[in-house]
Amino acid sequence: MMLLLIGTVLVTLSVISLMDRFSHLVNTADFTVTAITFQTVCLGPMISISFATSMAMFWHRALFLRVAMALAMITPAFAVFTIVGGIVLDWIPMRELKMFATIFLSQFLFSAVAALAVQFFSRWTLTSKRAANAPPLGPIGLSAFFELTVFFAIGFAAMVALDEDDVVYGIAFFGAWGLLSTPAVIGVLIASLRGSRRFTMGWIAAFVFCFLCATMINGYIAIEMFSWNGLQQNVGVVLLVSIYGTAMMLAVLYLSIRVLKHFNWQCVNRRQFKPM
Repeated sequence: MMLLLIGTVLVTLSVISLMDRFSHLVNTADFTVTAITFQTVCLGPMISISFATSMAMFWHRALFLRVAMALAMITPAFAVFTIVGGIVLDWIPMRELKMFATIFLSQFLFSAVAALAVQFFSRWTLTSKRAANAPPLGPIGLSAFFELTVFFAIGFAAMVALDEDDVVYGIAFFGAWGLLSTPAVIGVLIASLRGSRRFTMGWIAAFVFCFLCATMINGYIAIEMFSWNGLQQNVGVVLLVSIYGTAMMLAVLYLSIRVLKHFNWQCVNRRQFKPM
């Protein structure tokens, strides 16, 4: 998963570099071009981060191990994005690090809340390959939510100390992204890794949530370019452009699922758990 994230980041940096080189050929005032370009650059890494954080928080382990696993997958990709971007695109590393911290913390928090809620209120959970004599998986306790609250409080205090003016807006935007993308990821995990061929509904649910994610982003772009009235007049265009972003996200989800299947990860019913 870490290597998949790094690969997604490198593709994104390549697209950004090409955009900078041929920017004089593009009319940036056109909404369709802007929306497709933004989705091409951003949606791959964003859904990859969503998958990494969601699968880590849906894993049936202690919260500390879940956080460590998410950091192990995501941090190298952030480092590559910052270092390579700083060299190739002349970015300011410290500013990018602050932005990445905002993105990770806000999306991680809301993804974690959604994943823990599914574990708490449903019978499903994600687990790595287990031996035939492994003990049954227990329920998720309220202590995980309390631990998550402490983690978020510390992280939010650290971000506020960075004195970034847009930290609240970053938390709001990527928090909403986490809330929308995590159900899509978990739906695909449950549908594809539970040892059953009846996975159609999970992918349909993933399509719906991915479409909502893409529509949210494109709607935000439309508001920035045309104001609220412009968004209302171009709803049809926003929805059509969002199909492209949805297809991109579903492709990344499919690749991620193939990785987990290769290493024998599985979603199990805790009430009827039988090791594979």
